[in-house]
Parts: sequence; structure tokens; C-alpha cells
Amino acid sequence: MRWICVLPFIFALVTNTNAQAPISVAVAANLAFPLRKIKQHYENTTGNRINLVVASSGVLTAQISNGAPYALFLSADMKFPKALYQSGKTQGAPQVLVKGRLVFWSKKKVTENQIGAYLATVRSVAIAQPKLAPYGQAAKNWLEDNKLYPSLERKLVYGENIGQVNRYIVAETVEGAFTAVSAMFSNELKNKGFWLPLSTPADEASLLTHGMVILKNESADPNQVKEFVQYLKSAEAQSIFEEFGYVMR
Repeated sequence: MRWICVLPFIFALVTNTNAQAPISVAVAANLAFPLRKIKQHYENTTGNRINLVVASSGVLTAQISNGAPYALFLSADMKFPKALYQSGKTQGAPQVLVKGRLVFWSKKKVTENQIGAYLATVRSVAIAQPKLAPYGQAAKNWLEDNKLYPSLERKLVYGENIGQVNRYIVAETVEGAFTAVSAMFSNELKNKGFWLPLSTPADEASLLTHGMVILKNESADPNQVKEFVQYLKSAEAQSIFEEFGYVMR
């Protein structure tokens, strides 16, 4: 009887030993919405597990540079993956993943030409930190291009990443915000206020090119990493990216 009690425990140990360890994927905050859905589909299909670590592209780059054990990096631009590649932290050159758009959120419905007048009447506008988040830099560029940045600088509320900007929108603690296209298609945000894309798929110059790069990580199973990279390129994963407003390569 004692052996009968012990056997399930031994079997559990063997099963856990043979199971593949999850790989950690560093994900830019704007990609969190589609990646959570992609992760669920991938795990259900393959049985392999993925840990998503979400932060701004700049913060993730700093962590990787300091030895964070991520297997793959999905960035909101190509600049940060290229910097890691040039510093010898990756297993190859970055690849283009998807392209995204900057969108404007407001409590009142406005056209693009009316944004300046609307922002002149509000007390707070949220953007991500430009130095850390590509969408924050894109927002700053848009404001500068439209000659709005000097007059709005004192009203800006900075989020460390797009996720924090989105939390400001959910809480409605700001009256305007610049965020990523995925926010306007998410269940948490799509019915909040009004959304205005500031670029279109036809306007290639205004799209943000998102990069993907495999990192040097001896603890990660290389076959599992390659399998997930291939899944990110699959028709199923691409349809999820498109569901959240991203444009394929």
C-alpha cells in the first residue's frame, strides 16, 4: 500500500522533468494584447509554454543588455533590436514582425484637424516616455510636426510604456492620449471614449516597423524558440495581429 501512495508522486516528478521549460519572451507593451491571444493559441496547439514579459522596448533592451534571460525580443521598433544585434546579444539580425499605427484617444469626438484645438482645452494628455517607448517618440514627433509640442509640454502625463498610457485611458484620468492601434481594438478599451488613427496602412511613412530578434540564451531550448518564431509568422498568428490593427510585413 505504501508503494501505491508513492507511485503517483514519482510519476509527477518524471512528467515534470520531461516537460519542456517555458521560454521567456520580452514583449513591447503595445504588442501585449495580440501576444496574449497568440500565446493562448500556441500553448493550446503545441503544449509548450511561453512566459511573456511586458515592458517598454527601451526598458527591455536595458534588461537584455544586463543579462536578463529572455529567449526572444519583440520590439515596437527596429532601433532597439538592431542595437542588441550590434552589441552581440542576438543570434542573428532582427526581422520585421508587423507594422503598427499611432492612434489618438479623446473623451470628445474630434477629427485630426481638430486635435490641436481640443488639446488646447484639456488639462492632461498622456503619452509614453519617448526615450523608452517608440510609440511615445512617435507621439512626440506627431506633436512637433503639428507645432503643438511646446504649448502642450506642461500638460503631458508620461507613462513608462503604452500599457500605462492605456491604464490612464481605462481610468479616464486624462482627457487625451496617444497610444498604439491595438488599444482601440481591445475589449478593455474599444468602448472607452473616441478613437482616431493618425495613419493608415496606405501611408507607409507613418507606420511603425516592429522588430523581432532571437537572443543568445543557453538555457532556452533552441528548437522551441525557432518553433515559436515560425508560429509568429503563421497565418493564424498573423490573423490575430491583423485583428488588433497591425499591418503585416
